[in-house]
Amino acid sequence: MTELILTSPGQRPLRSLVEAALHNELRLLQAAMRRTDGRFQVFETQYDMSSAEFLRRYEHDELQETLEFSNSRNMTKPSNHRDIPVAFS
Repeated sequence: MTELILTSPGQRPLRSLVEAALHNELRLLQAAMRRTDGRFQVFETQYDMSSAEFLRRYEHDELQETLEFSNSRNMTKPSNHRDIPVAFS
């Protein structure tokens, strides 16, 4: 495990400040993942196709490229994005 040591010339301890900032970033990332999951669900319902199937067909040039599909190019679904371990000690 990597250790991070913070030093400050001031009297205020940095640990609580850094932990709060990290918790906030984690919360923002989790919200972004929920929004992305929602976009995947809309796409999968609209086209009656799973993201994995779309990606497979897209990579094999089995789909006619449209502006809408072009905008979906960067939407690759991570496999375990809900299992990100976070611990503060």
